[in-house]
This record gives sequence, structure tokens and C-alpha cells, in this order.
Amino acid sequence: MVNTFGEIVFTTSSTRLLTFDDLNLETSNRFTEHTGQDIPELEFTGDGLDTLTLTIKSSVFLNSDPLYIANRLNYYKQKGEPQKLILSGRVFKNKTWVITSFSEHWVTIGKWGRPLVVNFTLNLKEYSRGEKSYVETLQEYKSKEVKKILSYPKNLNFDTGVIF
Repeated sequence: MVNTFGEIVFTTSSTRLLTFDDLNLETSNRFTEHTGQDIPELEFTGDGLDTLTLTIKSSVFLNSDPLYIANRLNYYKQKGEPQKLILSGRVFKNKTWVITSFSEHWVTIGKWGRPLVVNFTLNLKEYSRGEKSYVETLQEYKSKEVKKILSYPKNLNFDTGVIF
């Protein structure tokens, strides 16, 4: 199966190894707090943005170039370009992600100062283009239906639909 993040292709073969570990997904909801006379009340207002953390291991000894990976990640971070994370041939959570930050841990350095083995820790955030979640869409629909019902004429007979 193919696993990618943008142009970075994660592979495991007899000639090349570039993998990631420790994928951590954090999801949240949004709430509004209303202060009343007694105790505050929470109102659910929708889904929050998901965050994702993962560690990429790159080694020249396994035919992956840590400098290429670093350049690609830095490019994606600076441009703020959303990328798809594809795992097992499918877009992860049907979302695109932006790099909010990443760190490099140079494990092994060659004699000329070139990194030979580098671990990258990526912090990604769900990229939302103003698309509404299923819950938000459902809440909006219910709200419109309630407004429609409340706007019916007072003299409407619901059984026959006749205004008298």
C-alpha cells in the first residue's frame, strides 16, 4: 500500500526504507459557555480542528535522503500548503493537513557535517476551507426547519393545509 504526505512517499522495500511512527490524533469539540445566575452552562457549537503528531525516520543508510525530507517539510510549512496524508491508499480522515511546526533530531552526523540519520516530529492541523462538519450541517438544517414551522400562518389547518 502507498503512504504519502504531499510528495513524501513512505516506503518499505528491500532497497529503501522511509517510515513514520507514533501517529497521535487528537480531536476536540467546540463549546460556548453561558453564564447564568447559578452555574455556567455549556452549549455544543460544533467540531473542533483535529491535530496530528507523527515521527518520520529518515536515514541515508536506508536510501532516504534526510536533507530532501527536511527541505520538503520546510517548504510545506513556509507556504502553508495543505497536503493529503494518504495511509493504506486512502486519504486519512478525508481531510487535508497543514504543518504547524516540525522538529529535526539529527541522530547521526557524517564526517563532513551532513546528517545521515534524522528523526522528524511533525505537528499537523486539519485544514478547514470553511467546510461544515456533518453535525454543523445537521444543526443548521434543524434550525431552518424550526424557523419554517414558526413562520407558518396562525390560521393554517395542518391536517388539510388550508388557510381559513
